[in-house]
Amino acid sequence: MIKYEQKFNFFNFPLFFISQLNNNFNNNNEYEKLKILYNEEKKNSIIYKNNLNNLNKNYKQLYNNFILLKNININNEIKKINLLKDLCELNNNFEIALNQINNNFNKKINKNIFFGFKLIHNKLETILNKNNIIKFLPIPLTTNFNPKIHEAISTKSIKNIENNKIIKVLNNGYKYKNKILIPSKVYVNIINKKI
Repeated sequence: MIKYEQKFNFFNFPLFFISQLNNNFNNNNEYEKLKILYNEEKKNSIIYKNNLNNLNKNYKQLYNNFILLKNININNEIKKINLLKDLCELNNNFEIALNQINNNFNKKINKNIFFGFKLIHNKLETILNKNNIIKFLPIPLTTNFNPKIHEAISTKSIKNIENNKIIKVLNNGYKYKNKILIPSKVYVNIINKKI
């Protein structure tokens, strides 16, 4: 009967087994061939284990790089959205200025100033269109107030206009990728019903 007193170890077990088989071999040369073969397999398994560890490290590094790039892309998208919001606000301010100049055009306002503002406004519109910004303008007296796309600046109570209708639009709203970038700024009609 074979006595096995060592602790079990994957690499030692085949040697133990081969040494027990050695007693059954008549030729010592066969035993040496098996021992050499075993040592080669042991070296190969160590190489495979190291390769697997290296692959695992490479995978972890690639995954970390992926997460880093994903975060960078998210941060860049946030920066882009913030810049586009600023441009939308600037465009609204130019539209207000153009309307003011146009309303006072007969009061000897320099035509060059008006056309300068118009040129800048057109350039801003072009930039917004290139970046897929969609401008939306609610139609007064026909559009109901929707808090998801409108911002109520003020309310009025006019009896002959339906409740919750937009009375006046102060600024355009803007959408980017079907999301509201800037809501339209509006006056809303609210009729207080007394019971």
